[in-house]
Amino acid sequence: MAKQKIGIVFIITIIALGGIGASLAGFSDTINILGNIFTAYVSLEVVDYSIAWVWKIWDDGITDEIYITNDPDDIPDQYPNYVLVSSAVAQEYNCFKLY
Repeated sequence: MAKQKIGIVFIITIIALGGIGASLAGFSDTINILGNIFTAYVSLEVVDYSIAWVWKIWDDGITDEIYITNDPDDIPDQYPNYVLVSSAVAQEYNCFKLY
């Protein structure tokens, strides 16, 4: 008798949960919204490009071993032994579009 009561309560619980799920599914839905929002326009103005030259100074009793300049001909006469290590030049390159 106790097993029958437990079985009946279990079946009633399953039916109740199924009814709740079916009614909830009837009231829920998915809404997709698609749109574009324009908030600002950006303009780009390049004022100047930079150049950097890095020279290695060989030891002549000088404490600084690196000399950085913006002009490749700007090595002072006090540095007789030097070697170009690196250089970087910024230039215009259109890799993206501004709308």
